[in-house]
Amino acid sequence: MTPRGGMVRVSRGSTLFGARRQRIAQYFMAHHALSAADATLFRPLSDADARALAAMRASGMVREGPRDHYYLDLASYDAARDHASRQAVLIALAVSVGVAITLMFFYMDAARTLKP
Repeated sequence: MTPRGGMVRVSRGSTLFGARRQRIAQYFMAHHALSAADATLFRPLSDADARALAAMRASGMVREGPRDHYYLDLASYDAARDHASRQAVLIALAVSVGVAITLMFFYMDAARTLKP
């Protein structure tokens, strides 16, 4: 349910992709605003919400319809989520390799000190 005037407050939080962006996207999906014909009113209540909306508009995830009406470009949104997911996998892989190499050095050092 939308508060008066189509305003919505997006809750705080952060993930790699951004909880704020996800909540804004969920708002548009809940209102079936996935095309210019179905654009819905969206007025951010905080500066952080406005910045998130501006970033989404700049990247093409959210497009503008009539005055203060926006809609979600689902293809762009999915592509951005996939990109963030791929980045997370690469980061996790790099951290895992770094930890494995560090542990290997500790093991080699311990093996040298234990030899008679």
